[in-house]
Amino acid sequence: MAAAVRSQIALAGTPGDDYGSGIRTTWWVDGVGPVKVVFDHVDGAVTRATLGATNLKPGKPASDADYFPMKVGATNTYRWTNNKHMTQPEVEKVKVAAAVNRSARVTVKSVSGPIHAAANYVFSLRLDGLRSTYGQSSAATLEKFPRVGHGRHFFNPVDLMVYGFGPVLPAYAVPRARWHSGNAFDFKLSGVTGTTRIVGIRRVRVPAGRFQALQVRSTLTQKGFRYGSGVRTMWFVAGRGLVKLTFAHRDGSTDTIVLTK
Repeated sequence: MAAAVRSQIALAGTPGDDYGSGIRTTWWVDGVGPVKVVFDHVDGAVTRATLGATNLKPGKPASDADYFPMKVGATNTYRWTNNKHMTQPEVEKVKVAAAVNRSARVTVKSVSGPIHAAANYVFSLRLDGLRSTYGQSSAATLEKFPRVGHGRHFFNPVDLMVYGFGPVLPAYAVPRARWHSGNAFDFKLSGVTGTTRIVGIRRVRVPAGRFQALQVRSTLTQKGFRYGSGVRTMWFVAGRGLVKLTFAHRDGSTDTIVLTK
């Protein structure tokens, strides 16, 4: 099993050189490297190179499951509860409003509950994984949530999902993958330190159904803010996205978010 990388090449500075331009496809095998190259030149020639022998052993290809689909029009509806700070469940709808070049704009709107919220986010798939590159949220509510540092508030499921440090998910989400805080930009935004790891594939049941989900667990510390610290666990399903999130805060409260439809 190989990953095929296709490049369209235009040789600059040498007009008329059709042999140096064309489409090159390279097949890469994990643990081995390139095993085949085909170059379709503009002048009609085709150059091929294939691996004849190696003492390297191919590894198991990493999963390329899409745990955060960026399909325009895709919607998820979530129910959010907090056992200490919320008097009734909050229901909110998350929608992919636009997508291009492996980036997406995601909107959030309240459906029912004690919070009247609206938000916009931009997510991008980068070399290290899925990151939130922009976020703006607002809300009106009579609920009294504890303070969180750096002027942050939790108004919706996406706020809780992206809180802390990136990436939300690594480029290849495989069990036992682990990453730490340390990005200066992330720390400036949230002031959170900690560690995130992929626990593995676990069964999860929510109102929307039963799923085999990727479980991701973060230990987060925001100095001086117990509500901004704790253990967050998220469950992602390929082709569907986030289906469940729990955040056990150090103030004794727990947020629970589940996919309803």
